[in-house]
Amino acid sequence: MGLRLLVFLALVSVADAHPYWRPPPPPPPTHVVARYVRTVGGFLDRVDRTSIARFLTGSTWDGPKGRIRFVDATAGQFAKPPGGVRNVLIREIERTRAGISVAIDGAMFVLHSCGNRACLELGGGGFGGVTYGG
Repeated sequence: MGLRLLVFLALVSVADAHPYWRPPPPPPPTHVVARYVRTVGGFLDRVDRTSIARFLTGSTWDGPKGRIRFVDATAGQFAKPPGGVRNVLIREIERTRAGISVAIDGAMFVLHSCGNRACLELGGGGFGGVTYGG
């Protein structure tokens, strides 16, 4: 019994001394602003795919990863954006009872109004509505 206890204490002291025996602590939580705001005022007049795509591509959007400009994949025009602006291909637009969701960099953003501007906020998608694109 004494030998087992001695071996156990020796292993515990080695584990405490060696950094690879313990998993690293979890990273601290980060606060990410997940909102894109349309730089030109205006609101959506209809909710069909063509109108939504025209509304998205009609202006640049300011957000957490800089300024973006939407490019409609069905339009076939892919002009190089001006400096500081990143093109984002419209891959999916989803219209549901909760609103309109747009895929940006693999995440679904919900379209709504923010005062006198339109905003896309992180969240939503997968509501079981009508999906355009994909």
